[in-house]
Amino acid sequence: YIKNSISTINMDELKLLQETRRDLDWLHEDYKSIRERYGGRFIVLKNQQIIASAATKRLAYEKIDKLGIAQHEVLIEYIPKKNEIVIF
Repeated sequence: YIKNSISTINMDELKLLQETRRDLDWLHEDYKSIRERYGGRFIVLKNQQIIASAATKRLAYEKIDKLGIAQHEVLIEYIPKKNEIVIF
């Protein structure tokens, strides 16, 4: 089943998955300094860079739209404050 599912992924989707993985790895590596600067905010990641931040997810999407970037091309993550616990 997994083999059949993988074969249906096109190259654009594979590239997007790989970029997302790199962005997540970068976020994890630099998390402490990112949290110090962006704690309590949503950040928008693209190509291992923070291209925007906002107080709400809705505002983050608005910023993406103003930048002319397709929403599926970015990763939006909430960065908790230092002692904040987030339950999803």
